[in-house]
Amino acid sequence: MVIVLWDGEATARDGRPYRNTYTWYFRMKDDQVIEAIAFLDMSKFTELWTRVSHS
Repeated sequence: MVIVLWDGEATARDGRPYRNTYTWYFRMKDDQVIEAIAFLDMSKFTELWTRVSHS
């Protein structure tokens, strides 16, 4: 199992910042990913999606 915790930051298409924290879990077998699960703050993502899908 490989666990990655990271903070992402970018400028969205509307010119405003987007920041979120992610945790990705990778189950490995023979040096290959066989399962991946990701967690993030969906309220921040939904707010971003709502902003940029209408611009």
